Amino acid sequence: MRKIFFGLAVIGLIVGFIIHIANILGVYIDGIITWLLTIGIFVVFRQAIILLNKKPEFSYENIRKLNAGPFYGVALKDSPRFLAIMAACFFFYNIIHFGLSIYIDFSDNMNGYSAVITGDRYFIKNGAEIIKEITESEYNRIEYRGVRVISGFWLMFYSPAVAILWPFNKEEKS
Repeated sequence: MRKIFFGLAVIGLIVGFIIHIANILGVYIDGIITWLLTIGIFVVFRQAIILLNKKPEFSYENIRKLNAGPFYGVALKDSPRFLAIMAACFFFYNIIHFGLSIYIDFSDNMNGYSAVITGDRYFIKNGAEIIKEITESEYNRIEYRGVRVISGFWLMFYSPAVAILWPFNKEEKS
């Protein structure tokens, strides 16, 4: 069973990474796949937590004593080093990416504004008032910024799930 969830986590991580990079490069992917990847995080991360809860070092008393640094060290101690490093890199990348996304959204003065299509023309609107006409690429950048942000979270949560669910440890079989 662990290998199945590991496989799902690997697939989620790879597909999420491809969508994330594609959106950054201006190829906008949205639809059912984004919902499936978002739901998939909860499926595989739940299994990772269940696996961690079976380990004695994850007893309630031990967890209360740990701060974030030792917690991740304990959580990822049975994982290959490259997977633990990948999980840490995606964690810090997403914090920076999320912060920059918020900064860019506020610096674009998009508060309360929305991008809309009317016929074959693209506009920024505030309620019913048209603020300005924009290009198709500007429209796509505005419209798909949510996918760029959420895809960073996919990377942040799928990567530790892959590391925790790693099923090829010699000392433990499940």
